[in-house]
Amino acid sequence: VRHAGARIITVHVEFRADEVYVAIEDDGRGLPTLPTDLVGAGHFGITGMRERAHGLGGTLRFERPPTGGTRVVAVFPRHPLPG
Repeated sequence: VRHAGARIITVHVEFRADEVYVAIEDDGRGLPTLPTDLVGAGHFGITGMRERAHGLGGTLRFERPPTGGTRVVAVFPRHPLPG
């Protein structure tokens, strides 16, 4: 809401056989550029999000839905992490 001016935010979670899929989508302004370019411009929130996902053995990606806004998709393994 703070950055995107979103009015509607949707969270979708699926527990699949070997992974947990999480998609968060808003109807805001969308990303002005690719997330990798934002990191270089001093926007470290995206870097932190990606590092936390990787720390849990998952992946994180950012998408621009055709309807506008932003979608963040995280996929995590369902198996317990070692240690």
